[in-house]
Amino acid sequence: MTEVLEALGVGTYDAWWALWGAPTKVAAVAAPDDDGTSGIGAQGSATVRQSFTLSPSAIPPGSTINSVSIRGRFSRDNPGATFAPFLRLAGTNQDGPSTDPGTPWVTLSFTIARPGGGSWSLADLSTLEIGAYADSGAYDWISTLEAVVDYTPPTATTGAMLLLF
Repeated sequence: MTEVLEALGVGTYDAWWALWGAPTKVAAVAAPDDDGTSGIGAQGSATVRQSFTLSPSAIPPGSTINSVSIRGRFSRDNPGATFAPFLRLAGTNQDGPSTDPGTPWVTLSFTIARPGGGSWSLADLSTLEIGAYADSGAYDWISTLEAVVDYTPPTATTGAMLLLF
């Protein structure tokens, strides 16, 4: 099963300076996908990071978190403009692949390992941040950004049978 967690607030990093079509960065990257109508943008290097905290999860206790992906709508202004998605957990970043999204807008999804290694826990989702950094000199754009959590719900436990004679 999957659950989509949307941006709830600006996270640890707040370096993407371009904002259009929305009053806040959170609103600019919120669903539905609206391409150039609203979004955020940046130009720069790995130090130009933007991250977001996430909406609360409704995944049932006892579930197994299989993976976390970053999904979004991305574009760029010049050939060779690249960005990289990342996850942040407990002060550790785990970067995804450097990507040239091309033009026009394209939906991309990146499954990224748990920052710091190990297995995901349900508790991780309450402090997880998603983000991206512009890692080239040209402009990168994001119009939607969210986390997609793949999980397995807990199995039903079978109660003992009681036979009455």
